Amino acid sequence: MMSGIEEYLIELNIPNMKPVKMRLIRGQAPLTIQAIIRKLPLTTRLSKIDQQILIALPIKAMIERTVKEVRKGQVAYWHASQAMVIYLSELKLASPVVPVGEVIEGIEVLEKAKSGMGVNLKLVV
Repeated sequence: MMSGIEEYLIELNIPNMKPVKMRLIRGQAPLTIQAIIRKLPLTTRLSKIDQQILIALPIKAMIERTVKEVRKGQVAYWHASQAMVIYLSELKLASPVVPVGEVIEGIEVLEKAKSGMGVNLKLVV
């Protein structure tokens, strides 16, 4: 946990690519973020659907404050698909997501990523 307003720095690693760094902001969705942190480290595969990167991450948490509009670089949890989603552009969504944070470094890596690539997601201490 970082100092200040309770933030967690997590890193997404795709083999042979620069790491992607994300900040999860506890105040946005404390129960969801706590459940995500408990699942880390995690090795899985990503799916890329249009301007969204989905990382399967089944967690048990109550649905907190949701939104249907997201911005580029925003990170959210989508309960319907049990996935963490990273948005590569501004979008209006059909179903709500719980915003949990943002990409702070490496969004260009995700723009080049392809569905099926193996990834490792870990908490940076």
